[in-house]
Amino acid sequence: MIVVLKYSIKDNLDYTKILDKLDVNYSFTLNESIITNASHIIFPDTYNLNTAIKKMQLMNLFSMLRMIKKPMLGINNGFNLMCNNIVDIQKNGLGLFSIDTKSCNQIEDSKTKNGQLNILQKTSFLNGIAKRKITCNLDCSVDRNEFTTSVIKSKKKEYSLTCEFKNYYSIQMDLSCNEKLFEKLIGNFVKL
Repeated sequence: MIVVLKYSIKDNLDYTKILDKLDVNYSFTLNESIITNASHIIFPDTYNLNTAIKKMQLMNLFSMLRMIKKPMLGINNGFNLMCNNIVDIQKNGLGLFSIDTKSCNQIEDSKTKNGQLNILQKTSFLNGIAKRKITCNLDCSVDRNEFTTSVIKSKKKEYSLTCEFKNYYSIQMDLSCNEKLFEKLIGNFVKL
């Protein structure tokens, strides 16, 4: 079973459609015993990182999630929760990726960039993903780093689109503009 961490009801609506389409068993929860029995864990994007962190700390999930060695996927701000520090809100993440990040700005008029998706390292998570044009939220981009497996190149700058480290994976992109690519990446993740 796949667990999608349930920080709030609004944050999980888009995932239901994709997981139903993939015909996988899933649950939206912060219940420790259900998370412990999951095969995969998804940290969904969230509009309010402070609330997500507070809920996870109240449920003592930070300590527990650091010890689990199952495949975990962070999406946009969900990825930020998996990193060392979220510097703009001065909060600590789980430290699964040893980088510091800034939270994704979730405002409607946030800037987007169009660029070219380039695969740096062929992995199971990126299976079937080809070079293509992509739209990415400028306020939700992490610079290329040691964990980057694919980038979006916009003008002369490269931003991480996906990162991987051990059993930890991330996606940083505008989900609404790249629905087919997002579905393919989620499909690859559940097969890991």
